[in-house]
Amino acid sequence: MQPENEFVAPHFDSSTGGESVDRPPFAHELAAETRRIRALHTLLGAELADATAQARGMLAAPTGGELSARWERDVSVHRWSDRVRALTAARSGLCFGRLDHTDGSTSYIGRIGLTDPTDGESALVDWRAPAAQPFYCATLATPLGVARRRHFQLAGLAPDERVAAFHDDVLDGAAAENEDAESASDPALLAALKAPRGSTMRDIVSTIQAEQDAIIRLPLSGVVVIEGGPGTGKTAVALHRAAYLLYTHRERLARSGVLVVGPSAGFIRYVGGVLPGLGESAVVFTTPGRLAQGVVATALDEGAVARTKGGLAMLDVLRRAVADRQQLPGSPIAIELEDVTIELDDATAAQARRRARDTRLPHNTARTTFRDTLGSLLVDQGMERLDRDLEDPPELAAILRELGDLPEIEPMGAAQVSAELRAELRDDLRANLDFHAAVERLWPVLTPQRLLAELFAAPDRLASAGGDHDVSALHRAEGSPWTVADAPLLDELAELLGPPPDAPAGSDGVPDSRYATEVLTILEEADRDLAGEDPTSCARPTSSPRTCSPPGRCPRISRASPNGRPATGTGATGISSSTRRRSSPPWTGTSCCGAARPARSPRSATWHSAAPPQARRRGPTCSPRTSTPGGPTGRSRSTTGPRPRSWP
Repeated sequence: MQPENEFVAPHFDSSTGGESVDRPPFAHELAAETRRIRALHTLLGAELADATAQARGMLAAPTGGELSARWERDVSVHRWSDRVRALTAARSGLCFGRLDHTDGSTSYIGRIGLTDPTDGESALVDWRAPAAQPFYCATLATPLGVARRRHFQLAGLAPDERVAAFHDDVLDGAAAENEDAESASDPALLAALKAPRGSTMRDIVSTIQAEQDAIIRLPLSGVVVIEGGPGTGKTAVALHRAAYLLYTHRERLARSGVLVVGPSAGFIRYVGGVLPGLGESAVVFTTPGRLAQGVVATALDEGAVARTKGGLAMLDVLRRAVADRQQLPGSPIAIELEDVTIELDDATAAQARRRARDTRLPHNTARTTFRDTLGSLLVDQGMERLDRDLEDPPELAAILRELGDLPEIEPMGAAQVSAELRAELRDDLRANLDFHAAVERLWPVLTPQRLLAELFAAPDRLASAGGDHDVSALHRAEGSPWTVADAPLLDELAELLGPPPDAPAGSDGVPDSRYATEVLTILEEADRDLAGEDPTSCARPTSSPRTCSPPGRCPRISRASPNGRPATGTGATGISSSTRRRSSPPWTGTSCCGAARPARSPRSATWHSAAPPQARRRGPTCSPRTSTPGGPTGRSRSTTGPRPRSWP
C-alpha cells in the first residue's frame, strides 16, 4: 500500500514511433494527481508557517536605539509579510497544470513557486516563470519540448483540494493521431467561459491563451496598447501583465508601486481583487477623478467638452497657458531705491524671461532664475545712473586741489567704490517691496488649481492659450467644481509648473510659534556674540523676536512645519533653516516691519535685519558715515558689514 503523500507519476511510452499511449486507468491516475496536489499544499503550509514566524519574530526583535537597526527590522518585516500574503493568496487553486517534457521530466504549474526541501528541486513552477511559458504557448506545430500538457479541474477547499477531472493536450504529432477527437477542445477553458459572472472579476492564470500570454510577457520598456472588442479579455490581460512585470522586475517596480487607473469606482471594485488574489499587493487602484493630488472630482463635463479636454491638443493649450503667465510689464515700473530710481521696462523683463525659459525648468523653479537675472539687470541699470551723478562738482574739485595730498586720508580705488555701490544697490533692491511685487506680477508662483481655474474663468486667457484651436467651450464660472476630465489636466500642470518654492513642509501649515521664537532668539544671540556685541543686549530691535507682534501673528514666524521646525521657503512668508547655507535662497522671510529679510551670508554666521531702505543704517550701529574725499569719485559712502549672497 502506497503512502498517502507519495506521488506516482503516470507512465506513458514515447509516441514518436506511432505507438499508442499506455496510460493507467483514469481513476487511479486521478487519485495520484490528487495526492500530488495535497503534497504541494503540505509544502505551502510549511512555508507559510515559516514565513509567518519570521515576520512575527522580526517584528518582536529588539533593535536598540540604532536607526539603521530599526530600518533593517522594518524592511525584513515588510519582506516577510509580503511573502505571507503571496502564499495565502495562492492557496486556492494552487496547482492547475502539468507539463510532460520529451526528455522524460515533469513540471507542475501553479500560482506560486515552491521548492522541495528534501532535494532542493522545484516542486511547483510559478505561472510567470519562463519555465511555465510552454504551458500557454506550446502547440502541435511548435511543441517547445513538451509531449503532453495536462489541465486540472480542482474541487474542494485548500488544503484539501482534489483533482475532479483533467484534460490532456498531446503535442507529440504521432501520438496525437491516436487521441480522441475530444482532446481538441479544452474543458477547462470551456468551463471558465460558461461559468456565471460574479460580483468580482476572477483571474485567468489557468486558461491564458497563447495570444494573451504573448502580450503579458512583452518587455517592460515602451507603451503597450491592448485593443479588442467587448469581452475579449483586455482588462484581464492588462492585470495579468501587471502581475508578470512585478514578478520579473520586482526590485524595480515594488519600490515605486504600480498604478491601475479604471474608468469608474464600480469598475475598480469589480477588478480590484485580481492582483491581490495573485499575491501582488504593491498596486494602487484609482479613477481619473483622483489622479490629481488633493482633488476628488466626481462632476462630469458634457460630451464635447470632455472630448476637448481629453485631446492631445490640450497639452499645447496648457503649455501656452503657463507661458502666458510669464508676462512683460507693458509700461515701465519705477522702483525707488535709497540712492537712485530705476525702471523695470519690457526690454529688461524680456531679457530675464528669455534667460529663465532657456533653463527649461518648470515654471515655479525657473522663477528663481527670472528673479535673480532681473535683479542683476536692475542693479546694472542703477550703477549706470549713479555713474552719471558721481562726478565731483566744481566747488568740491577746487577744494580738493587746494588740500592737495592728505597723508591721513587713504584714497579709495575706483574698483572698490564700484563694488561698494553694487553691493548697496543689491541690498536695497532685495529689501524693496515694489521689486518683489513686480516679480510676483510678471512671474507669479502658480499651483495647478489656481492656473486652471483662472484659465477656464477668463475667456481672454482661453483665447490666447487656445492658439489655432477653439477652446471657448471650456469657459465656466469661477468657483465651479472640478470635473473628472480636469484631473488629468491638473496632473499635467503639476509637471509643467513644478512645486511652489515656499510650499509648507506639512499639510496643515500651522506654525509652532514658541519653537520658532526660541530659534530666532538663539540665532540673534549667536549673531551678536560673533559680532563682538553683548548677546543679552538688544542692538537691533527690528530683528528681535521680543519686539514682534503677539505669538502666532509675527510675520517672521508665519510658517513652520508640523514637527515644530521652521520650514524653508523663498517667498515673503518663509523662514530659513539655520542649517541650510549653501542652498539658501536670497530672500527668506520678513521682519516685523514688513521688509524682506536677507538670507544668511555664506561668508559669515550673522543674520541681517531688514529695516526699510529709509530706516536702515549703513554699517555698524556705532560707526558714523565715513567720507572719502580723496577717492576717485569724492562721493561719501558708508562702511558695510558682511553681505548676503549675491545674484548670479
